[in-house]
Amino acid sequence: MDHPIEEKLKECNGSCDHSTFNEIRKILEKVVAFQPPVDRAILNTPDGYYNDHGIYHFERVEDNYFEIIEKSGISLTCCEYLLVLLSIWFHDIALFFKPSGETQDEGRNHHHIRVGSVIDILENGNHISKMDLVQKQLLIDICQGHSRKINLDGINPHVVWNGQEIRPRLLSSILRVADALDIDKRRAPESIFEIFEDGIPEHSKIHWKKHFGVSGTRINPNHSSVDIDVFFTKNNLDSYVQQHILADWVRKEVLDELNSVEKIFEENKIPLHNVRLMDGTSGNRIELDSHPPTHMVINVTQQNLTEENLEKLEKIIQENSGDVGIVLKVILEDQTDINITLPPNFNIGSSESIQGQLKTVFGSLQIDTIRIPTKRGAIRN
Repeated sequence: MDHPIEEKLKECNGSCDHSTFNEIRKILEKVVAFQPPVDRAILNTPDGYYNDHGIYHFERVEDNYFEIIEKSGISLTCCEYLLVLLSIWFHDIALFFKPSGETQDEGRNHHHIRVGSVIDILENGNHISKMDLVQKQLLIDICQGHSRKINLDGINPHVVWNGQEIRPRLLSSILRVADALDIDKRRAPESIFEIFEDGIPEHSKIHWKKHFGVSGTRINPNHSSVDIDVFFTKNNLDSYVQQHILADWVRKEVLDELNSVEKIFEENKIPLHNVRLMDGTSGNRIELDSHPPTHMVINVTQQNLTEENLEKLEKIIQENSGDVGIVLKVILEDQTDINITLPPNFNIGSSESIQGQLKTVFGSLQIDTIRIPTKRGAIRN
């Protein structure tokens, strides 16, 4: 069964029909399908380190796109459906047509503005039928707008093509978010990372690792939110803490994308402006901007959260286990902060001696100890 937007296009007749898209898709599949590892995009170059920009990525973007328009109640014309599908398959295609001498970083930074040149290459080589000038410009505009480097105000809000109204600014804004929502572990499989890890630059590895704990995303109209399901390793303190920091980074990235299209989404009554991290095990929301009032709060900078220091902290906790929960209030490198509530297996006793031991790990730090009430009724939920 085809993806839902393709099913919609199959219901259309005239110049904007499924056959037009199908012709182009067959060519683009040949471009991306045989990159090693198969379907996993540009890892076959000397400095290759990209996560998945292949067929599976396009299909997931289509799924995300359809979920947004379906849950927002937006109706598209036949020609808009065609342009949506073409933009999904063309938005990253310039990454596979890297000019000689261009680095991978340059390719990533410029690929959104080279869609037109790729279309020219495919047309001039008789690989695809020539597009009319209006269609080509619409496709270029929509694809370019998927990058936040492009101000969407510069894209036309309304254009008539083939006798139908086209909303390129809206289509581009939805593409931007649908693309950004492909952030789960399928985008950067851990098994593929392990194979190519030695060839991946250090500054890029974190961009892979941020996907590992994300199992999926959902549009939640009840909260006008994107809900991001995450799973955290609770047995190892270092992994648990670092996963929270990466999850918060993912949350902020998605929120930045939503903020960049806020005005357009409001104009088109798309109820999507919030991002929530959800515990994939319990289904509860993960609160990083607050903490339980009955926990010991340890203020620490992100720079001090080294693997070595967290191993020392874990040892102190094991040697001084107790009834007091711990919250790590982490001052991040961007000077924002998050509150990481450690699971109960990391509870600790509370004494000046223990606080002194903690200070030997993190140096100068602030510890706020709040006495736990002895009566259950004194604890407020």
